[in-house]
Amino acid sequence: MTEHIELLVDDEKVIGTLHKGKPDSDTCIIMCHGLLSNKDSVKYIVLGEACEKFGFNAIRFDFRGCGESEGKIRDTTVTKRMADLNAIIDYASKNLNANKIGLFGSSLGGYLSLIKTNQDPRIKAVVCISSPYSMLNLIDPTDISQGYMEIDNVRISSTFFEDLEKNDDQLLNGLATISSPVLLFQGDRDTLVPIDHAFKIFETLATEKDLKILSGAEHLIISPKYLSQILKASFNWFNKYLWNGDLDE
Repeated sequence: MTEHIELLVDDEKVIGTLHKGKPDSDTCIIMCHGLLSNKDSVKYIVLGEACEKFGFNAIRFDFRGCGESEGKIRDTTVTKRMADLNAIIDYASKNLNANKIGLFGSSLGGYLSLIKTNQDPRIKAVVCISSPYSMLNLIDPTDISQGYMEIDNVRISSTFFEDLEKNDDQLLNGLATISSPVLLFQGDRDTLVPIDHAFKIFETLATEKDLKILSGAEHLIISPKYLSQILKASFNWFNKYLWNGDLDE
């Protein structure tokens, strides 16, 4: 069973979908999509349905400027997206009584998840796919000099760059102190977020961790064989660190 979620962040609506688990569930998986993606990506829907099947809560949502949420993508920043994520986590904590929260993030969503995991003791496990070690490292200097970045005919304003430095610092300085278990996935043919980013994250983490390299996978992972591998391993990871029990079909 799903429910519509509508939250107000800085006077703009953030829209999400709740996959309802058992009434007594104290867990919730929150899914964080990438820069130009949205909550209706196949991997989020499938994971949400799997959680629901086994009685666990899950939320997929659109960051402002994406999908059904209000705002414009050109105005997005990491700080704004973090505010959206905070609002969703607070919703899960207050409305679902979730005190064991897992984050499942892809690309920029994984970057946000790692920053948040170091800040919030409610986050008990995290899974990241194709996540950057440094966002600034991925920005073309030409984009910075011209004052905007354009991806797939979508223009992101210079505010995005200006906001990045403090957030890069938060991630770089916080990785070593993350205490929650982290599972990483990385395609070895990813040209947008090169594989060395995954190695750097993995090497810096001092907590329980695992890195799974997807042979032949690029940044946009849509092949069923990769998605099946990611979703199975992710569900097992959350089961181990959040639910601590055997799952019966």
